[in-house]
Amino acid sequence: MNREVKIKNMKLAALNNAVYIFGILIIAVFSVMSPYFFTVTNATSILRASTLMLSIGIGMTFALIVGELDLSVGANCRFSASVCALLMVNYKWNPYLCMIMMPILGGLVGLVNGILVTRVKLNAWLVTLSMKLALVGIVVKLTNTVAINMPQEVLQFRNFKIFGLSSFIVFILVVMLIMQFVLKYTTFGRKIVAVGSNPNAASKLGLSVKNYKLAAFTISGIFAGLGGMLICINLGSVTRELGDGYEFTAVAAIVLGGVSLAGGEGSVFPKAFIGVLILTMIENGLTMIGADIYVFQIAKALIIFVMMYIDSKKNKI
Repeated sequence: MNREVKIKNMKLAALNNAVYIFGILIIAVFSVMSPYFFTVTNATSILRASTLMLSIGIGMTFALIVGELDLSVGANCRFSASVCALLMVNYKWNPYLCMIMMPILGGLVGLVNGILVTRVKLNAWLVTLSMKLALVGIVVKLTNTVAINMPQEVLQFRNFKIFGLSSFIVFILVVMLIMQFVLKYTTFGRKIVAVGSNPNAASKLGLSVKNYKLAAFTISGIFAGLGGMLICINLGSVTRELGDGYEFTAVAAIVLGGVSLAGGEGSVFPKAFIGVLILTMIENGLTMIGADIYVFQIAKALIIFVMMYIDSKKNKI
């Protein structure tokens, strides 16, 4: 009996640590293929490129932990950034106010998603997919697919350095650690995990499953809007491609990191963070060696399939 338990624990440990082994292999392979990959400069570039997906991934982690999925995060990111960019550029609103408004606007979209799912009892996939299509349509109408360039007040944040890193990189890393603290060490976070682990049991214990799922959708929206703010600072503009496919990339990243699609398991740090870094490293490495851009799309699909398989194996042990 003890032997069987030990074997199960060993298998579970191997599956849980698979992502770290995979990450080391990725670094080793691309370091051999390109002399520029394993450098401090490139590591900084990878962190910089990870900021948007990390922000979206933080919010998506909360949604997945409660057993839901938000397919509107990419469009929400674009919507929040576009509306606030138009306000500051075309209507001369205060740029700092507009930047603060981006996560708030994203949170309102997430709140609407949550109300439709938890109160109106509509399917989360259909609700968030419909919201995605609606937001894309609104943005196209408002912007006429023309890129919006940020004013200097926004761009200046790229020049602030903390420990040699751009301020917005340090900002999202600090926010990530705060949200991990919330998830692991606060009553709210523990109840989020409980709702995702077993909604029926959580309900019997007196937890409002509806309210915690509503909160998770709202958090997902807030961080989609925050991602819009970060991309405005990083790239200096809002383009028509912003947000396209981000929801699937975010899912691939955090599932790669070990956040369970079944709900009730996962962490912002290190799991979601590691997943985002690995996916960014893959894209960065493929670009360095001159691989076709579509190879990355195939890689993402394979990663999702493999990690879903690993996730299902863990749930059976």
